[in-house]
Amino acid sequence: MTAVKILASMDSRAFFGAERANLDILWRMRECGAEVFALIRHEDWPGNLHMRAELEARGIGWIKAPFPEYPSSRYRRFWPKVVLQFPFRYLWLNAIAIRTIRKKGITNLHLGAPFQAFSFGLTLRWTQVPLTMFCVEKAGGHNWFFHRVWLWLTHRVDLFVCESRYICDALVAIGADQTRIMMIRTSPPRRLKVPQFVQDRFNEAPDRVIFAFVGQFSSHKGIAVLLDAFALVSQRCPGARLMVAGPVDNSYARSLVDAWSGYGDGRLIWFCGALENIPGFLAEADVHVAPTIGAEPYGLVVVEAKRAARPSILFNDGGMVELIENGQDGLVAKEKTAAALAREMMIYAQNRDRARADGQRARASLSERLDIDQQNQKWLDAYAEAQCNRRSHR
Repeated sequence: MTAVKILASMDSRAFFGAERANLDILWRMRECGAEVFALIRHEDWPGNLHMRAELEARGIGWIKAPFPEYPSSRYRRFWPKVVLQFPFRYLWLNAIAIRTIRKKGITNLHLGAPFQAFSFGLTLRWTQVPLTMFCVEKAGGHNWFFHRVWLWLTHRVDLFVCESRYICDALVAIGADQTRIMMIRTSPPRRLKVPQFVQDRFNEAPDRVIFAFVGQFSSHKGIAVLLDAFALVSQRCPGARLMVAGPVDNSYARSLVDAWSGYGDGRLIWFCGALENIPGFLAEADVHVAPTIGAEPYGLVVVEAKRAARPSILFNDGGMVELIENGQDGLVAKEKTAAALAREMMIYAQNRDRARADGQRARASLSERLDIDQQNQKWLDAYAEAQCNRRSHR
């Protein structure tokens, strides 16, 4: 196989699960001997500066580029500016990408979103570099333009790498060739040195069972449903406790914290804020709960809970539920209601030994069922397959 030289797009302003997963994959590939370069946004925003620091700490070189913006229904007042700047940013981004590909001898382009691929349209046309697309969302379309971009990708992407069967099935449904789809379960992202997390708030309850939530404070993540469900559980199991990790950075989050932080005289729920040491946080809990209301394409936090030997409780939808064997390494609520979620939480709240046993099976499932320990080799195979597919397509 030709030496792998990867050019990846890391243009997101945020730094959530998808960004962490991409960063960890690129880091792993560098440790496996690949050369890795990242294109990042040229704006010096706090999120971008954080991304640069994370890349540098892992020995991954980065190059600034002006990624095009796209109209958003949330920011209509900026549409005139977006339209005027688009041609300039588009041409400049592709000029930088083409120059980098030729100068560095790039063998694989690694992208993670449909609009990223659309932004690199000239690069894909003029260089014919093999394109591996890491799919972390359901293919399809929120509108006509988005749908057309996905249809174009089914013809240009040399290999789709998906995290779940849910994502794979969505690609096939819009016409993607099944022979150009590979499923690789993403492993828990490794973190650099992080502050220690010590749970000493709930030590007054020797018979306690601690539930944990990790994620954004948003309605689709089901945090409000979880809080209602926990209220039902705590009425029957006084030893139940709830830890919540997530940034309190919007009005919705602040309203929930204000409404619930005093529940049970402030002794039952702990809003911990944004945390970097998620493994340490989960290790201090007994059960992980991820009550996402929508269809989550994957569930990186579920995999992190498994690594910490903690069972997860989920709703029965999307790709996240594929990670769980109901009744073996977690529990699945059939209905997306607080009452249904509370029924599953009660099983562990009344039987802490069951939670521990299911947690051990959850950790074992990473290698026995999900093949997480094979991720590095599978990604190297994916880049090689993308190269073969590109040669056969010419």
